[in-house]
Parts: sequence; C-alpha cells; structure tokens
Amino acid sequence: MSSESSLTHGEKKSLMQSFTSFSSKKKHSFLWKDDSSKIVTKKTTALKKLFSLPDGELLIDISASIKTCQMDLPGRLFILDKYILFYSDLFHVEQKITIPLTDIHKISPDPVTNIVAMDITSQNTTFYFTLSGRYKEDVMKYFKTMDAKCLLPATKTDATSHEEEEDDEGLEWISNAAKEEGFLDGEVEHRNVVSTELPISIKRFYDCFLKDESFFISFYEAMGRTDITTQHWQSHPELGNLRNASYRVKVNSPIGPPTTMMDEVQRYYNQSSDKNHIVLELTDSARDVKYGDSFRVESKWDIVGVGNKVKLDITVGVPFVKKIYIPGVASMIKSKSI
Repeated sequence: MSSESSLTHGEKKSLMQSFTSFSSKKKHSFLWKDDSSKIVTKKTTALKKLFSLPDGELLIDISASIKTCQMDLPGRLFILDKYILFYSDLFHVEQKITIPLTDIHKISPDPVTNIVAMDITSQNTTFYFTLSGRYKEDVMKYFKTMDAKCLLPATKTDATSHEEEEDDEGLEWISNAAKEEGFLDGEVEHRNVVSTELPISIKRFYDCFLKDESFFISFYEAMGRTDITTQHWQSHPELGNLRNASYRVKVNSPIGPPTTMMDEVQRYYNQSSDKNHIVLELTDSARDVKYGDSFRVESKWDIVGVGNKVKLDITVGVPFVKKIYIPGVASMIKSKSI
C-alpha cells in the first residue's frame, strides 16, 4: 500500500466512529441515521482510501477483535456490499484485512460466544472475529443470513491475485510497525497518578510483577478485581512482549451495571535496550458498560532501576475512539475511569 492510502487524524477519527442503528421492522437490515449521511460518506471515503478499494457501499460497522497467534487484536469490522474489512490501530500500529465476499467459503456465527469464523478459500485459512458493542446480536443474525444466501466460491485466478496482495500488505505493515515507543495515543493527555520508589531491584520487580503470573493475579485481587484471567507472554517481532488479560471491576458511575468485565492488552519492552529501564503499557476496554466501545483506558508504567531501588511513575489517559454526543458523559467517563 502506498503512502497515499494513509489517513489523516481526522479521517481515522471519523472512520472509528459508529453511526449505525438497527431497524427492528426489517429483519437483518441496518439503517444509517438520517442525520448522519455526511459522516457515512466520510467513513466510506476513508475506507476506500485506506484499503485501496475502487468502489464499495458501507452497510454495517461494529467493534470487534480478531484472534491471532499472539493475542486478540481489538479493532473494527466493516461490512460492505462486496467486501468485509477489519482495521486495528492498537498502540498506533495499523493492521488491515481485506476479504472479498467471493473469497469466503463459509461463515459460521456462534451466538453464544459472539465469535464469527470465516473460511477464506484464497488464503486457505480461517479468521475468527469476536463481535462486541450494542448491536452484536443483530450482526450475528446478519452473518447467519449471509452464510445462507450471499456466499459464492472464489475462482482460482481471483484467489491467486488476492493472496499476493495480502502478502505485500503484511510485509509493509511489519516494516512500518518497527518502532520502540509511542504506541499509546500521543494526542491524549496522560495524568500522573503514581510517583514512588520501591525498595527492590529492577530484576526483582521483573521477576515478581511480569514473570510471575500468580503475583500479577494476587496484585489485581488486592485491588478488588475478580474473575481474573491472564495469558502467557508472547514475543512479538515489532511490539515487544504482549499478553491478554481480563478481570471484573466495580463501576464507579451513577448509570450502568454495578460491575463490568475489562479486557486488557499488556505490553512491555526495554527502553533504548536499557536493561535497567522497563516500560509497561496497558490498554483496557470495558465490555458491559454503556459507551464501553467508545473509549479506552491507557496507562504507562515507567520503571527505572537505580541500584537496589526502583523508581516507578504511572500515567493514565482516556482516549475516545468514537464521539459521544450527550453533554457531560465523556467528561464523566474520563474522570471516573482515571
């Protein structure tokens, strides 16, 4: 993909905003709100530019994650009249997947887990997408209809050309993602919430907090979190060390449920290859609260070893991936989250 296909900050922001609504009068159909036609046009234009598509009509978009060998990568799933697209910019590293409908051999939606499995003939592989957000049940029904009526087998010629296109795009993504820092949202103000020293060496800190998964679970339990799960650390060639975690936490808000499950992506690396300087980055998404797919909670742990002590600074920010139009809600979410 050439540099001409990259989006400006405004185009990316409009792309990640959702203006879809589900119509109960027409089964398995989604309608754009009448007052958002300009936003839909901008979103469609941004998609065609980002994915280098000659044409296309955007029908549905929804928050989703894709299962990879290393982690569940959060992003957004777009359904067009001719394509299914997935886009993620976790830690400001873009990942794009283009699936022509003619390349899909089978779609298997599971309404219990909200996971959609797509068998792709051109790549001899299966993608697993987990849907989230307000309309996930309706989109699952839509996928079931697609599986029954809309899928056609891909021709051999189409499969070959598409496979080559995806391979080239993947190589460019790896090249562009080769960065050490700056993966959290640089345009969002981060507030310092912790600045302290710990009477342990940085190696001891690493052994306890990062290497020992039981210590991590005990630490979260001491914070009042429950239903804690964590995966093993996986080495990523560009992002460093990654793992997924989840937990249940009390919701400090006058609206919504008393608790929510949180999905957390953790990443750590050595700053400038300095073994005495570890950076830990966390990004959290709420599953069950209203507007939970509109924002993230990001935190950065700056851990510097000085002799037998560790200096620890933690900052927190709340970037919004979608605009909330009700006055005061966004500021309340930000203050309560921090």
